[in-house]
Amino acid sequence: MTLTRTKRIGVVIGLAVVLTTLVSAAFVALLPEQEPPARLSIITSFYPLQEFTTRLVGTDVRVQALVPPGVEPHDWEPSPGDVLSVAAADLVVYIHARFETFIPELLAAVPEAPPAVATSEGRDLVTLETGEIPRIDPHIWLDPIMAQQQVPKIRDALIQIDPDYEAGYRERAEGLLADLEALHAEILEGLKGCEFRTFIASHAAFTYFARRYNLTLESISLDPEVGPGPARIRALIDYALTYNLTIIYTEPLVAAGAADVVAEEIGGKTLPLDPVEGLTSIDASSDRTYFSIMRNNLTNLRIGLRCS
Repeated sequence: MTLTRTKRIGVVIGLAVVLTTLVSAAFVALLPEQEPPARLSIITSFYPLQEFTTRLVGTDVRVQALVPPGVEPHDWEPSPGDVLSVAAADLVVYIHARFETFIPELLAAVPEAPPAVATSEGRDLVTLETGEIPRIDPHIWLDPIMAQQQVPKIRDALIQIDPDYEAGYRERAEGLLADLEALHAEILEGLKGCEFRTFIASHAAFTYFARRYNLTLESISLDPEVGPGPARIRALIDYALTYNLTIIYTEPLVAAGAADVVAEEIGGKTLPLDPVEGLTSIDASSDRTYFSIMRNNLTNLRIGLRCS
């Protein structure tokens, strides 16, 4: 019998509950001492939240992402060790329970769950019809304005658990908000005077970005876990030819596959358009950040949209 991804996660978390109960004290005792020791431990679901949270805390706070470098968040499944990490955390930061479905399960699995903040709370999210159960589109961090709305959620959660350091959290949040506003202004300026306002990308990650900057996104697939059928590929080829598109955008953590086929059929080429869902293994050891990746996205979009 083949277990679904949801059932596999449930089995792993169930086993981890037993491990947590039996060996949590021994696990903590065996952990190597940190130099210097972390005053707080913050768990984030995946990379962009890790970067935003890291920008808000001091050097004496440890911030980790559950999804490791080189792994697509849609594919990731927690291990027993992740349950132990959540159990030891002072705060958990995530987007939405219908995207990181493992977060509520991890929190329910530990005897005393840490506080958690859903950074999309209060936002009007797009619903994607990808099968029997509609999915929400979580990619709000790709719209710098919506990303700005995430920052106070993280800031206020940090202040709640660590009120003595409120002034520092507020000051650093203002710096991050200013950087996001500058990024927004740079994208607005960079997408002026473009010959085209439409583009084709691997999956529907850039819906909020496209809406913010008056672009039209045609996604090869709504769901990165499900590839397009022949009819969809044919429709995309026709669409690209109709609008004279010569660039098809791919993602670093997802196989190009259908994007390569469409690009070849239209006599075009592919360029990366990174949804910043995670760093590649190479990125993790370099100086790439959310901001540098977003600016590289702008550079590649300007090529495909033929911006002056």
